[in-house]
Amino acid sequence: MFLFILIINFYYQKIFSFYALKNDLIIEIPKGTNLNKITKILLKKKIIKEEFFFKTWVKFNGLERKLKAGEYLIENKINLNNLMYKLVNGKSIVHFFRIDDGITKHALSKKIKEAIPRLREFSQSFLPDNIISDTYGYTVNDSLESLIENFVIISNTRAKDIWLKRDKRIPLKSIDDLFIIASIIEKETGKKEEKKTVAGVFYNRLKQNMRLQSDPTVIFSLTNGGDFNRELTKNDLKNKSIYNTYVVKGLPPTPICYPSLSSLEAAARPENTNFLYFVADGFGGHFFAKSYKEHLRNIKKFKNAKKKKIE
Repeated sequence: MFLFILIINFYYQKIFSFYALKNDLIIEIPKGTNLNKITKILLKKKIIKEEFFFKTWVKFNGLERKLKAGEYLIENKINLNNLMYKLVNGKSIVHFFRIDDGITKHALSKKIKEAIPRLREFSQSFLPDNIISDTYGYTVNDSLESLIENFVIISNTRAKDIWLKRDKRIPLKSIDDLFIIASIIEKETGKKEEKKTVAGVFYNRLKQNMRLQSDPTVIFSLTNGGDFNRELTKNDLKNKSIYNTYVVKGLPPTPICYPSLSSLEAAARPENTNFLYFVADGFGGHFFAKSYKEHLRNIKKFKNAKKKKIE
């Protein structure tokens, strides 16, 4: 009996006694890794000193097939029981990925490939049209499909809420339209306080059957979301493309970038204004005008401001 108690106590100490590691450690358990291979990883990282007790305890609890792949933070004070349940619970380290305001599909696909090298082999055409720029979480074993699904689920939830609260007078038919106009607003101004005014201008033009004449749509028509490092020319404005709103009436077929939440909100609830035109003021904002004559005066102001900057 005494020997039995000694054996039980010995096993208890091995399984439940905490022991110290030199530091907190991060380990990665790849998908499809069985208990034997997991044990080898733990040994190699010096998280356990021997295979027998960890493997025996996992099997005793019937959890051999419950250990999950992932990336785990192992604290420097651990015991075998806690270690086992950490791998069973599967709470993998969450990494964060930022989709920048106004980023294009082209730039986002490049950013994903650079940030997550294992996802290098995919085309930008795989990316959906409607995503809200934000910071999203992912884990080391997430597939491209699950990563994008997370972008879409969160974006759709927010967009539906904004769409339901929209001003019903705006001339849009769907959430897709909302993303399109928001993407143009995003590219037109970086000033949050201007976005509702810009939205109001675009809706006024749509209601009067005027072309939007948005420079960012011209740039997109020329680059498909790639780099553009020069000023637009008069010939550029004539580029025959379904994305060029100097040429076509109405909205482009898809968004030209991924808009921020504030641009979607501006698109849904624009400022009630009589403005029909706007032009850069040379200082990061815009001059707005109700008539073409006033707009021409504002263009002159912009050119003068530009000259002063050069001087």
